[in-house]
Amino acid sequence: MTLNIQEIIDNLKLNNYCVIPTDTIPGICIPLSEKNIYKLHNAKRRPLSKPLSLLLPNKEDIDNFCHLNDFSREVVDLYLPGPTTVILPTYRTSSLFKNYFKNKIGIRIIKDEPINTIVQSVGPLLLTSINKSGCRSLHGIEEIEKIFGLTIPILDYKYEKGKPSMIIEVIGGKKAVVLRDREK
Repeated sequence: MTLNIQEIIDNLKLNNYCVIPTDTIPGICIPLSEKNIYKLHNAKRRPLSKPLSLLLPNKEDIDNFCHLNDFSREVVDLYLPGPTTVILPTYRTSSLFKNYFKNKIGIRIIKDEPINTIVQSVGPLLLTSINKSGCRSLHGIEEIEKIFGLTIPILDYKYEKGKPSMIIEVIGGKKAVVLRDREK
């Protein structure tokens, strides 16, 4: 079911997951909460051992979740916003951050202004690719509705075939390791 930006915002505020475009491949998102982690993992049939990323509207919001030293900030400035997930240590001490995210969290910031409007209106969103875990990514609205059902809220937007995000982990605030290269 394709919806406009305001309808997607309204659905997210009701803690429904929604499909949005990203600067890589289409994603499925839901507001950040422990309950919503399980909801999104169940929808994708994704093991809990594979954490979701956190979609933020801008780099300044990273400080609300992560420790950024000079090196980490350089990595963030180099890759975000853009088609990259940067995994950073988190200082949050709740069980959600200690047990689920294992004291580190993947951060995404997307250049697309309509997506930033959604994130600014709703707050941080859990984000992952729109597919069933272990299966290829989905790219078109019809393909998404076939796998997830006709009632899944999908932002009415042009969905293009793309590549998954590059994943870079900052380790110890001193080293950046590429876990997944975008070129492959």
